[in-house]
Amino acid sequence: MRYYNDFTYCINFILLIVMICYLSIIKDVVLILTALATATVAIIGITKWKSEFKGKTYFEVSYKFLKSVYKLRDNFSALRANFISVNEMLTNNDEIKNYDYENTRFVINNRLKPFNEAYNEFNSILPEIEALFGKELKEKCLQIKHVFFLYQDNLNSYMQLYGNTNNMEHFAELAKGVFMQSKEDKYKTDLDKLISSIETEISKHIKMK
Repeated sequence: MRYYNDFTYCINFILLIVMICYLSIIKDVVLILTALATATVAIIGITKWKSEFKGKTYFEVSYKFLKSVYKLRDNFSALRANFISVNEMLTNNDEIKNYDYENTRFVINNRLKPFNEAYNEFNSILPEIEALFGKELKEKCLQIKHVFFLYQDNLNSYMQLYGNTNNMEHFAELAKGVFMQSKEDKYKTDLDKLISSIETEISKHIKMK
């Protein structure tokens, strides 16, 4: 009988040890699973944050860039406006030699100031545009700059020949380039197409983020 009790005690002791081992293992498993769950939640949170941050960056840069593009477009239109108001003109026209030439130069130089400011603002953001959107969008921006380069060349020729040429037909063609005289204007048409393609390109990138 005593032998039986000792045997039962041993069995119970062994079972107790086994249960303790199992509980320890279960505790370790629970701790591991908890750690894995916490890590998974953290990874998901970080991934979501990175995605949201990246999307926010794209949106903010896109907004700033498009704002600079529209500002540049509007100032270019103002620079080339065919109508010149009295407030833009030189005063004391009777006292100024070659008044027409000097007045035209005065008006254009004043209009160039806000345009140049907008151009510099546009130019300053191009590195960010290339970094975020790639070379394709930057190439379109370079094409916009080329439109302005062609205009500057046209403007220089116009001012150099102002009052110094007998070829009035050629001079009139240059004047059409300097001042926008019709809706079918090459500079405006080219610029509008480029801006439209830029809007499309940016819209595709934003939708992907």
